[in-house]
Amino acid sequence: MATVSDISERKGVKLITLESGTVVRVRSKHFDLKPVAVGDSIDKSYIDSLAALQFNDCYEAALSILDYSAKTEKELRGKLKLNGYVKPAVEASIERLKQAGLIDDMLIAERIVKCASDKTGVYAIKRKLAQKGIAEETGQEALFQLTDEQQLAAAKAVIGKYQKRYEDLPERERRAKLSQALARRGFAWSVISTVLSD
Repeated sequence: MATVSDISERKGVKLITLESGTVVRVRSKHFDLKPVAVGDSIDKSYIDSLAALQFNDCYEAALSILDYSAKTEKELRGKLKLNGYVKPAVEASIERLKQAGLIDDMLIAERIVKCASDKTGVYAIKRKLAQKGIAEETGQEALFQLTDEQQLAAAKAVIGKYQKRYEDLPERERRAKLSQALARRGFAWSVISTVLSD
């Protein structure tokens, strides 16, 4: 149960604000079918009835978001909720988009790995995949395309950028600085030690 704390209208859309701070967006014509007032409590059955009314708008909003740029399930879910669509409408829209092949976290994960593999290490790529909301198993599968040779080449390219900066330092300090630079870029210790040995 949630209590309605405010109701406002903007461009034919009612914005129902709940005490939790959540804002539910409902077309005015749909609101007239399921009206509520400030102070009313709304429950799951009300949310479910809203979801049925919101579904088409939610799906169209999702298509517009995807038309602008590719999104993971998590990113799209967050944007739709921020736009005031209730969870059942969001989930139904995402399921329909998945069935149509318009959301593909694996494809996004593979792109991230491919684009980042020439300048960052595996741990930095894993962090980026997690930030995008890509499931760990999906991320691991995408990372299979990343070879040790690619990681070594990327680490050597990074070292090449730092060599001149640290060339006047004593050997031990120079190696430490280069090692730290590679670690910050997310390279594994096995890659760092191999590159520094070379």
